[in-house]
Amino acid sequence: MNKRYQRADDISVFTGTGVYMRTISLSLRYVVCRIMILCLAANALAVTGSTFTEWGQQSLAQIEQDFGIYGALYAHSLTSRFSDYAWGQGVMSRALLAAAKVDRSYLGIAKEQADEFHLRYWCTQNGTSGYNASNGNCGDRYYDDNAWIALALLELYELTEDIKYLGWAQDTVAFCMTGENGPQDNPNGGIRWHESNTSGASVCSTAPTCLANLILCQLTGISSYNTDGERLYNWLINSDLRYSSWIFHETNQGPLGYQTAVVTPAALRLYRITGGDSYLQQAQLSAAGSVNGRGNGA
Repeated sequence: MNKRYQRADDISVFTGTGVYMRTISLSLRYVVCRIMILCLAANALAVTGSTFTEWGQQSLAQIEQDFGIYGALYAHSLTSRFSDYAWGQGVMSRALLAAAKVDRSYLGIAKEQADEFHLRYWCTQNGTSGYNASNGNCGDRYYDDNAWIALALLELYELTEDIKYLGWAQDTVAFCMTGENGPQDNPNGGIRWHESNTSGASVCSTAPTCLANLILCQLTGISSYNTDGERLYNWLINSDLRYSSWIFHETNQGPLGYQTAVVTPAALRLYRITGGDSYLQQAQLSAAGSVNGRGNGA
């Protein structure tokens, strides 16, 4: 297990040149998103001198020092030392997995974090099991949290080939699907934001659940995952949550680039599964919309 530190001063954040600056106001999610950019860039570009890799490793080491708490989890911030919410833990998981693709030594840390997270956040109530938003209880669970975590578990399974993580991902997607609106609902499709919602649908829940279903279809060969993923996808692209530019948005919000970025790989996977040219064309439209529109969160 990694050595953990309990710090309560200021947070370390990297700049575009890999130099650290200090501020007290930023959360775990903000910092980790930037770590993921560095790790993915290193994996994709193979920068001479491993510059991006070095920056990513330095930043992850600083996160371990500044945010690492008991077990293998991470604090919400330097001033709020409780174990961060499920969404933040899931983002951290994706950062560790991105790092593991560059340096396999991070894979053990990613596994340890996933195991500890599952132990502390997985809960059962009202006949369904899923990840709770906070550590140690079972309240109003969020479908978007669970969908993003399912994607992380699928990525972890692909890196480790440990069937445990595939099973957890399947259970998590099953929970997300309990939030889908039926034909009699308004709207008549899509997945709600969280359990206590009785109406509405969110891109942040629907898009990653769609993608997770399609990945499961490819990994397991179970056709029902494609059926569910394709239904969610078709509802989403035909909903009023898509602009004509193929940027997606939540109700009463502007364009959301990070959510549009999930629709693009979903369309590509549907193209690979079905061979339908329309899905490839829609993936191209979605990618172009993200580049040209540069939506919020991109």
